Amino acid sequence: MPNKTKKHYKIPEDENVLPAIQRVILRHGTINSQRQLKQFVQNELKGLNPLYQVGGVRVRTLAIRSKFIQCEIKYRTWPDHKNKLKRCPVCDGSVSKIKNRTLLGEVITLGFKCTNCPYNTYLPIKIPARYIFSARRI
Repeated sequence: MPNKTKKHYKIPEDENVLPAIQRVILRHGTINSQRQLKQFVQNELKGLNPLYQVGGVRVRTLAIRSKFIQCEIKYRTWPDHKNKLKRCPVCDGSVSKIKNRTLLGEVITLGFKCTNCPYNTYLPIKIPARYIFSARRI
């Protein structure tokens, strides 16, 4: 009977993915989408081990948190926001409310900001529509 639980892929460690991201950025310069960055990194990792698989969200998160990648984000308005945001749509970190006190003494929420990355938004909530990755200028 064949073993149905056998994986046909391996998940690489961050120590393998981060250098692959750096090599891809240095080779290609600017990459205009998360999908394209993921594909380039996937191809780079295949040179280390043909079974390596990596997801786009993981590549994006590692790239944003690294010191050598600059990420520009294009936003669109989130129509069904209901003025609530539980997690950061960029890095899945926690968000805090941006508040202000009115002249009448009421506290209102103006928007949200991430505690881990540069994401912040005022109401109406805006979510990422496109990521543009490039090497950070030192």
